[in-house]
Amino acid sequence: MNNAVGIAFEITFVEKAPFYSDLQRFKTILENLISNAIKYHTHERDGRFLKIEGVSDKNHLKLILKDNGIGIAPANHKKVFDMFHRISGDIPGSGLGLYIVKETVEKLQGKISMDSSEGTGTTFELQLKNLL
Repeated sequence: MNNAVGIAFEITFVEKAPFYSDLQRFKTILENLISNAIKYHTHERDGRFLKIEGVSDKNHLKLILKDNGIGIAPANHKKVFDMFHRISGDIPGSGLGLYIVKETVEKLQGKISMDSSEGTGTTFELQLKNLL
């Protein structure tokens, strides 16, 4: 994505056991979360980053995606995974991305949570069942 220029990507992964899942659904989750992290960064900020940490074991994959983008106001926290809910009218989108992520995570027998502070950034934490 063009907007990714200037964002430092840091990826760390510990594989205690191979992780097996539905590849297409897993890609959908990652593409939506990563593209949102990129879209919702401000170009004015120095030190922009997206950190992805993962650990897989025989039972689960735990993923944490953390950015220092614009963040999400507390009033939107409960609605962020709702269909058609949009955080910003200034950035193009349908309001389906995080809804699709949540539905897909649940289809893969997983959980997702979010922590965010406006102006500071957002962290998504996922746990997916290892379909080993």
